[in-house]
Amino acid sequence: MVERPSPRAVPVVGVTGAPGVPAAVGSGAAPASPAPFVGRHRELEVLEQAAGAGLGGGAVALVAGEGGAGKTALLARFADSLRARGWTVAAGRCPDDAGVPAAWAWTEALGELARLLPPEHVGPLSTLIDPLGATVPPHGDATAGRFRLHTAFARWLASAAARCPLAVIIDDVHEADEETLALLGRAAGVQGVPLLVVAAYRQGQADSRLAPTMAALARRDPFRVVLTGLDVTEVRTLVRSLCGREVDAEVVAVLAERTGGNPFFVGESARLLTAGGDDAAQAVARVPDGIRDVVRQRLARLPQEAADVVRLAAVAGSETHVAVLREASGLSPTAVVGTLELCIADGLLTERAPGHVSFTHPLLRDTVYGDLTGLRRGLLHGRLADTLASLRPDDLPALAVHFTRSGDPAKARQAVAFALRAAELAEHRYAHDVSVDLLHQALDAAELIPARADERAERAVGLLGALLRAHVRAGSGDAAIVTRHRAPRGR
Repeated sequence: MVERPSPRAVPVVGVTGAPGVPAAVGSGAAPASPAPFVGRHRELEVLEQAAGAGLGGGAVALVAGEGGAGKTALLARFADSLRARGWTVAAGRCPDDAGVPAAWAWTEALGELARLLPPEHVGPLSTLIDPLGATVPPHGDATAGRFRLHTAFARWLASAAARCPLAVIIDDVHEADEETLALLGRAAGVQGVPLLVVAAYRQGQADSRLAPTMAALARRDPFRVVLTGLDVTEVRTLVRSLCGREVDAEVVAVLAERTGGNPFFVGESARLLTAGGDDAAQAVARVPDGIRDVVRQRLARLPQEAADVVRLAAVAGSETHVAVLREASGLSPTAVVGTLELCIADGLLTERAPGHVSFTHPLLRDTVYGDLTGLRRGLLHGRLADTLASLRPDDLPALAVHFTRSGDPAKARQAVAFALRAAELAEHRYAHDVSVDLLHQALDAAELIPARADERAERAVGLLGALLRAHVRAGSGDAAIVTRHRAPRGR
């Protein structure tokens, strides 16, 4: 389904590029998925209309769809088309991991832009370009500091777009923190230069947090694309491509109906069809019970060692470094690489950049992580915490998450320390909501530290004071009052 805005006199530029797997949005990383690109011609046409409007002085496009609908693949194909015509494309993705610095999508996008069209003066932009470069909160008025950052950000986008048509693409906005959303709104407000701002999100997860941003973007009369399921013909094309053979038309029809044409669901079912041989009917029948059943069966087919590495990767997050998995798993480098190659060949993982692996779809990671018991999760979080403390001691947000989620009293002091340092880092980036979350983590972890009651109370009062200040900076008056009322009970 494509929702078209009010009529505009904009040119429709043809989509270029050879058919096949599109490169990932961004800096030429490996494809996000091994699946071919099928259909979506009308959707691409609307995005091309948006690009035409962008050339005329700026435009905004919104891409919505459920998980697995193909938003990322669509953006990748569109980005390739823009680059082929001389556009600069800066793209970032909002991660679903708690242990990632605030505004990470913009760090990705601006890192790419800085390599192509660097700002004349870095200044306050350094907090976005270098996410781990500073761990001390800025001095002075936080509101003024944030204003300077946002102003420098908007000026850089305008300057870069004035030199060359610029497209800024932010994916998975439903996972965005408040600072990411604030910068998205600021980017969409840049006009008078050839700039196209594209935001993609899952419809079912566009909660009230997104409402103010979506309302602000609506004032720009955005081009809207809503991805629905593929039709039967497109499903047949996708299944034939993935299976390497024709599949019975009746099976394809049932598959299309029960998956709703969701490309990811279709792709997972097609892989099961390929592996299952004569069990095609059973594979199709599992789809109504949820894609999780399909993922579980694929995981069950893996050797135990490979399945254990996949589980460790799920605890690590949507993306992780091979060195971290190697150290935390205790396997030899050869064994880890072998298991990862097996998982990549099976389509569970993909190598987005050298030395980094990620799940091909968030639903895969969610299924694997969700099937772990709390005890197993805590154990694996603990392993990752120790590994990161050794290999990546500056990755404060990830360290805070893994030490806290380990639930290990022996690691509780480190959990509090890393959460406090990560909160300071978030303050430096004016991500006050992230700072609040991290301070809540610190309070939870502090409860596990072995200590006398008076010592625990004293520690809690100090942490509640920090939380109170964070609420004030975030403008959360009601939350600050609640926190203030908690403090006396800690004395």
